[in-house]
Amino acid sequence: MKKNSLVSVIITPFNRSEYLETMLSCIQNQTYENIEILLIDDGSKSEIAAINKSIATKFSKCTYYFKPNSGQPDSRNFGIKKAKGIYIGFCDDDDYWVLDKLEKQVEILNNNPDFAIVTGCIEYVDESGKS
Repeated sequence: MKKNSLVSVIITPFNRSEYLETMLSCIQNQTYENIEILLIDDGSKSEIAAINKSIATKFSKCTYYFKPNSGQPDSRNFGIKKAKGIYIGFCDDDDYWVLDKLEKQVEILNNNPDFAIVTGCIEYVDESGKS
């Protein structure tokens, strides 16, 4: 793979927007810059969908899609069909990524052509930001 391969990040919120802006910020501000963000709204209520769309427009690398509710697996598959990247990353709407996550993962994938998946450790954080 090329060193600067496009990574498509797929997020599939449903009836939730409270963490979305912070999550999108941590993705758009990754140290690995060649990314596209696909926000696939999985049939949220109209008022929440409007908020999600509004938040998505604040991020230049983010494209918003709305589809009828069909569950996360179907919405992720919808995102895969829209994705242009060589690599696909999934992020839940209440998760946050450390800023060099994609840089490290793309390097691993580029240096190990037999690898198909890279994952990482997780840290649980409560609403006050405590681990």
